[in-house]
Amino acid sequence: MLQEFTEELNRAQQHFTVLTAIISHEPIGILALEEKTDIEHYEIRFSLRVLQEEGVIKPTSNGAVLTTDAHQHIQDLNNDMETVAEQFNDFQSVLTKTQAELE
Repeated sequence: MLQEFTEELNRAQQHFTVLTAIISHEPIGILALEEKTDIEHYEIRFSLRVLQEEGVIKPTSNGAVLTTDAHQHIQDLNNDMETVAEQFNDFQSVLTKTQAELE
């Protein structure tokens, strides 16, 4: 039931790992990202594409760098995560109550 959510969360964590490496080492290319993150080449390319489409990074001849909007995107992501965490906690409370009623 939560498998798709878990997979999506894993992908988001991967994107954030790549983003964190970019923040620490920009400009940074794919091979260096692979070394810094231990994430497979094809997965890094996917994360870079997602981050670029979101407007968080941009490619340069020297590697990926943050955009001027990156800080706002990260703040928005943090706000979204707080909302998801609240929803998840509410859902967990309902499940706990339901489980108690079944016992």
